[in-house]
Amino acid sequence: MIARLIYACSQPSTHPLRRVSLYYAALFGVGAALVYTVPGVAEFATQGPMDVGRFTGPSDSFEPIGTPEMVRSQLEVAGRLLFILMVALLLMLPVSWVYMGTRTRTGFDQSVVQTMIILPIAVAGIVTIVHNSIALAFSLAGIVAGVRFRNSLKDTADALYIFAAIGVGLACGIGALLVAALVSLFFNFVILLLWRCDYGVCPKSGPQLEYTSGRTFAQLGIDLPSPASEAGASKKAKARKKKKKKAKKKQKNVQVKEVKFRPGTEEADYQVKMRNVNRFLGEGNKVKLTLRFRGREMAHRELGAAMLKRVETELADEIVVEQYPRMEGRQMVMMIAPKKH
Repeated sequence: MIARLIYACSQPSTHPLRRVSLYYAALFGVGAALVYTVPGVAEFATQGPMDVGRFTGPSDSFEPIGTPEMVRSQLEVAGRLLFILMVALLLMLPVSWVYMGTRTRTGFDQSVVQTMIILPIAVAGIVTIVHNSIALAFSLAGIVAGVRFRNSLKDTADALYIFAAIGVGLACGIGALLVAALVSLFFNFVILLLWRCDYGVCPKSGPQLEYTSGRTFAQLGIDLPSPASEAGASKKAKARKKKKKKAKKKQKNVQVKEVKFRPGTEEADYQVKMRNVNRFLGEGNKVKLTLRFRGREMAHRELGAAMLKRVETELADEIVVEQYPRMEGRQMVMMIAPKKH
């Protein structure tokens, strides 16, 4: 059940404005109901900054730490700290939805989504620790200065969401929960408004037109194409496209076909192979005539040369010899192509 809920929350919405509006309405409605129905909730949520020293007690006090009063005080501080961290989490969930909803086309970085949810929780906890303690603040600054961030943001707009997460975390850390809620609410709706209106979109490239009342394009020195010239250009483009299409249809894909002979090829087999040669040439393909020698046949190469010469003589009116007979290992090769008429 919890896994399904987390999966549903992590999916970007096609209507982020509707989703965020319903979420804030439900969140503020539950908060208002708790304030008016449960006594002490309003005071508990608006106490301001917490005194973390209550975890350990005053430094000049000799009261044992494990007394019931001290345990009750620690539980109270821990409960309020947990409440503050939960508020920071609930206020950053809609910010992550807005980030994912406005980046469905360009894509978004999962690490940025997770960072903007976890960062305010960490900031709120840190602010709670260093509150009213200059020594702890300087110690924290030294620790942060030693950390090197090796992952740079791909989009400069991602930094806005990180700053919003830090702002919500700071406000929650000092106990200003209403301020944190207003920062989250106002930030989300401003981002959604700019995204919905496509504010700041760059116009298409072209001459910058000066829209001044009473001035024509001719007075501004801008030559606009006439409808006749545009129609002529369109006809020429169509004619060029049609010509290219016809040329592509007429263009043949020439292949190289191979016909194999032997020095001792009999007359019947020779005629069958010659029919294949004529068919390949009629299709416009080149023919590679291969005559392979085996064993002692290498001593009688003149027989193979005579057979290839016979082929050349019979097809003299129809072919062009691109490569005359030559030895390639144990075979003699000749390349012929159909003659262009």
